[in-house]
Amino acid sequence: MDALNNVHVCEDRTDCQELLQSAGLYLKPMAKISITVTLPKLKMGQSISNWEIMEKLRLAIKPVKFVSIKVVKSTVEFLRFDAEINNKVHLETVIKKIDLKGIKLSGFTELLKIRACAGKINFPTRHDWDCFFRDAKHMNEMKPGERPDTVVLKGLPIRWFSQFTGPAAKNRPSDQLIHRIMSQFGEIRFIDIPTNDPLRSKMSATVSGLTAASLSAKDILFTVFVQFREYIGFAKCMHDLQGNKLVYVEDQQAWSCNIEVDFDRTKHLTDYCIKKRKEERERLLALDKEKQEKIKKQQELENKAKREEKEREDAVLQAHQEKKEVKQREKALRREKREHLRRDKKMR
Repeated sequence: MDALNNVHVCEDRTDCQELLQSAGLYLKPMAKISITVTLPKLKMGQSISNWEIMEKLRLAIKPVKFVSIKVVKSTVEFLRFDAEINNKVHLETVIKKIDLKGIKLSGFTELLKIRACAGKINFPTRHDWDCFFRDAKHMNEMKPGERPDTVVLKGLPIRWFSQFTGPAAKNRPSDQLIHRIMSQFGEIRFIDIPTNDPLRSKMSATVSGLTAASLSAKDILFTVFVQFREYIGFAKCMHDLQGNKLVYVEDQQAWSCNIEVDFDRTKHLTDYCIKKRKEERERLLALDKEKQEKIKKQQELENKAKREEKEREDAVLQAHQEKKEVKQREKALRREKREHLRRDKKMR
């Protein structure tokens, strides 16, 4: 998920529902539109401008604006766009404005026909998780983490959840904040934020809970696993998050972000996996401690060698200085003896 393309300014907050007001977090229903534009047969040298089509569609739905619009499928016969508007209230009006209508492009005589309908929102249903856990032979519904009890949220902006962590952990989402939010749906058994564990990236992917996508966006977005004690908490959370995106309000400004919500299929929060991660962490800590001790010992040896070398150099310098001083004393004695002989000669 591209963090920069996924976060948008939220201009309409009239349909926002409170998630946790003290943290400035809200839920907002998504208003997606699927638009299919039929293309004419192209002559030699002709081409279609996707940008021009999107501009025509923007003009057609005014005064409503697209929050985002992008091409999701392109063939010689049609273009398909996924678009989103600010408020679900305007969804039917916008669809009526463009569905079964035509748009005129420069260089083409015939109109391009448009079909528009409400966009499909990919979200797991109760049927999905019931079928998965019923058919999964490797799952035991009597054990936590092997039944529908764990919600996985991906693509959450770190900054929105790190506001109460303090300057020492400003780039880390707050476990306590997420616990406050998610406990509204039911009693929490366990919460795991893989990016908050610095050793997690050294563990295998099957144990760590980190994916390539989460590693590439670890300074911007994060993933959290939330396990509920009771099924009702899990079901309420999935129901309340379905079809919604996340909104963050700060200083009268608001931003929205589409997040990915799913149920856990990987046994990430089973007692076995939690214990395995703990053992792996202890092993990595022991290796790190051993490595640090080796480095410390090596540094001590290097420092000792440097001290010994310095002592040898100091001894050489001292011997040289003493030799120099002896020569100077001998020279002074010879000079004094010559002076004494001259005085005696002069007296004679």
